[in-house]
Amino acid sequence: MLAGSNPSLMQQALSAVRNDYSLARLYAMGADAWSLANHFTQMRQTPGFELNGNTGDLTANQDCVINRKLSWLKYQQGKIVPAS
Repeated sequence: MLAGSNPSLMQQALSAVRNDYSLARLYAMGADAWSLANHFTQMRQTPGFELNGNTGDLTANQDCVINRKLSWLKYQQGKIVPAS
């Protein structure tokens, strides 16, 4: 969402928080927390668990420690696009 992978969800989040980007980031983090909670059993049972979250790619180790890999973006011709 924050990296532009889901523009409609980003618009929904921004309208819900009256276009306050810092609150949209909090919204994305809450959505990721909700997804992780819903996948907790799978996360505990699947080595190398991965989830494409709204704040980045999330992985969990065997102790259920969550790591996040951020999506890099760049500004190109007046638009923000993935840097990859």
